[in-house]
Amino acid sequence: MSSTIPPYSKDYEFPSPYSDRKYKLNVCGSVKTELWHADIAEDKVGGFYRGTKGDFAIGSINMTLDVIGKASGSGPHSEGGAGPGALVMLMTEGSKCKDGGKASTAVRFVCDGGAGIGKSLRQFESRPSY
Repeated sequence: MSSTIPPYSKDYEFPSPYSDRKYKLNVCGSVKTELWHADIAEDKVGGFYRGTKGDFAIGSINMTLDVIGKASGSGPHSEGGAGPGALVMLMTEGSKCKDGGKASTAVRFVCDGGAGIGKSLRQFESRPSY
């Protein structure tokens, strides 16, 4: 099951708990922040972080949300989420990585007004190549 939602009018910003990076992303649209030396078209960037030599796109825009799997966990803030599955947006085709692939990001949404600001649950990365 999937549904399409309109782009959000501003970027979300959140820090990485694993480094000093600050990520910006837009839900279902390109980022609104002006980009600096991005290696993919600016109107395609769904999320990025600012590096020392330019912006690294963590994925291209995606306007489709998917329900993936069956939720586990016992409460609304558990890593498994609440309800029948996890609401996820996949952003692929980001900046080039050292291994020749392209950056991808999965954003999981928690539908709970008390959940607070988003955070990175896991982060796998290699140093970007410029």
